[in-house]
Formats: sequence, structure tokens, C-alpha cells
Amino acid sequence: MCSVLQAQEVPIIITSTTLTKHIVSNVVCLLHMRADKLTTIRCSMDRPNIKLGVKKIIHALHSYADLAFLIPAG
Repeated sequence: MCSVLQAQEVPIIITSTTLTKHIVSNVVCLLHMRADKLTTIRCSMDRPNIKLGVKKIIHALHSYADLAFLIPAG
């Protein structure tokens, strides 16, 4: 069972796009957060402006040359 620390209140922000309600409950417990002081904001994960891409690495890893496409020319 969780115990609540009676120490000084410190603001904490936790962000994630994948935490389930069960995992959030575990995190709240592990961090000894008080449910009456907790604000949870849930939003849609639909982000059409974010894309996932996979590219084969052809240059040496330490050169970072394969990441050049991320920085626009000019």
C-alpha cells in the first residue's frame, strides 16, 4: 500500500503518450502523490503533423551524416 509523504509540496509534471490508467496509478503510488492534489489531462494521440520514418544507415554512426535530412538546406 502507498504512503503519502508529509514533506514540502513540490510541483511535479509527468508526460507520456502511452501510459495506461493502470500505469498512471502505479506512478502516482510510487511517487507518493496525493490523489486530491493530482490533475490529469488526457488528449488524443492523433498528431497528423508528426511522422515516423525509417531509413537505412549508410554512413558511420559517429558522423551523424544520415541525419542531415532533418535539417533543411539554407
